Amino acid sequence: MEILFLKLLNMSIVASWVVLAVILFRLLLKKAPKYIRCIMWMLVGVRLICPFSFKSNLSLIPSAEVLPEDVLSGPQFVINTGLGAVDSRINAHIGDRYFEGVTVSTGSGSETMQILSCVWLAGMLVMLAYTIISYIRTRKGLAEAVECTNGIWLCDHVKTPFILGVFNPRIFLPACMNEADKDYVVAHEKAHLKRFDHIWKPIGFLLLTIYWFNPVMWIAYILLCRDIELACDEKVIKDMGLEGKKLYSEALINCSMKRRWIIACPLAFGEVGVKERIKTVLSYKKPAFWIVIVAVVTCMVMGVCFLTNPKGVKLCDRSNISADELPDFITILIKGETNYDVLSEASMIYVLDLLTEIEVSRNEISLSRSEDRDKSNAIILHSGDVETRYYFNNDCTEVWVDDGVKPSLTKKVYKPEIVRQFFDSCIESYAENITYTGGTDNTFMLTGIYKIYVYSDSIDYMKPTISLNEEEKTFSFSYSGLSSYLPYGEYELTEDTLTLYTSGGFYTYVFDVVNNGFVFDASRSSKIPAYRYSKDLPPEYPVPDGALFEMCRIVVP
Repeated sequence: MEILFLKLLNMSIVASWVVLAVILFRLLLKKAPKYIRCIMWMLVGVRLICPFSFKSNLSLIPSAEVLPEDVLSGPQFVINTGLGAVDSRINAHIGDRYFEGVTVSTGSGSETMQILSCVWLAGMLVMLAYTIISYIRTRKGLAEAVECTNGIWLCDHVKTPFILGVFNPRIFLPACMNEADKDYVVAHEKAHLKRFDHIWKPIGFLLLTIYWFNPVMWIAYILLCRDIELACDEKVIKDMGLEGKKLYSEALINCSMKRRWIIACPLAFGEVGVKERIKTVLSYKKPAFWIVIVAVVTCMVMGVCFLTNPKGVKLCDRSNISADELPDFITILIKGETNYDVLSEASMIYVLDLLTEIEVSRNEISLSRSEDRDKSNAIILHSGDVETRYYFNNDCTEVWVDDGVKPSLTKKVYKPEIVRQFFDSCIESYAENITYTGGTDNTFMLTGIYKIYVYSDSIDYMKPTISLNEEEKTFSFSYSGLSSYLPYGEYELTEDTLTLYTSGGFYTYVFDVVNNGFVFDASRSSKIPAYRYSKDLPPEYPVPDGALFEMCRIVVP
């Protein structure tokens, strides 16, 4: 349920941008036909219903995924609104205060999402219950209604006219309604039926029930109801003279009394925004043809710009790079503190593939070329005397490139979790002391007193690794490339058991000693998170019980 709620939360945020655009164009297109507004609200509905969208260079959506999926599994979460200044401030604030296992207990993020998901579900059930109860109460109040003509019913308990029903809609009128108002009211309600408003409005309320947690959706629903009524009024009065408009306005006033009872039923059409509707009716003029054309074109442009997700460009193009044209070596800088050099051909191709996979915004998010920009993380390509530096900020939501000639402007990273996973998978505690030499995946050149053990059968793309410093009796334990948390601390080695105690005493990991390494004992260890490595597979543990960590082949200089 947490995954579903996270998906709906992201869809809600994206739809909020469409709502803001609709509100803006409602003001700019005041003279356009009111049905145009209803078409624009349909764009919001499409965004709330469809879980996917095409990508377009014309998209005006800043970010299609503000909260990435790794927020459910990682010890730290980072937002990506697509607005660089906002992301930097919020992520910096969160980063200093939230890190599972350090500033908060492990699993806090997952537990919080579970609680929020339950609150969302409870709120949705409350609104559904409200709808059902309101409908039942309304039906009971109509038990004595009498049909006067085909589809039109009179009832003593009805105070204002409305339509009830979706598949078999009926028009209900107060039995005491005067004949002067009845013709206008019936015309108005029949216009609703011709426009299928008895279907569109319940759909709108159903979406509000699902996305009740977003206040922007409440504003959207209120405005939708107003625009439905305005469009219906316009349909009825478009051929009326001034006298007919006045009589129609009087009918609106007479039928707007004591509305509360009917508003209790979301499927009923109570009168809304009467003052605005009367002003619109009395001042109505048939819109010029060019205004209609502009309004229609605006809807089409909005569809292209707001129904599509932003399409980025590749950060690096290596389609024409052969093995002979690879850099001499690549340096990885992590958190501005540790770095190591990638020397093997296979490893350099892996890093270049990563750069190729990263999508960034076409447009810059900052006009500054300052060298003082955040460059906490970097991938540096060394080719002879030429260095190309890809600098990423602390949360990897921004990137800029320095080719040694002229630094580029800053661009937004569309899927920063990919970059974060790469940097987080680098073994920080011993990165300064290790240079990868190639040969086999388990070959390292060490300048310190380290022993490295790798679980090579893991499903994780970055193999789990234990690094032991025999002089200081310290360790680092990288159990997954998908985790931002790197356990480190002191270890105790006996004849039969290796025990890792993390700094601060939060976690303990126990291994049985065997001839060629260590075997993980899950029953005596702190729990290691499970990760979903494929959408079609259930979550799996990167280090299951019985995992064998074998010693790497070490080359000492």
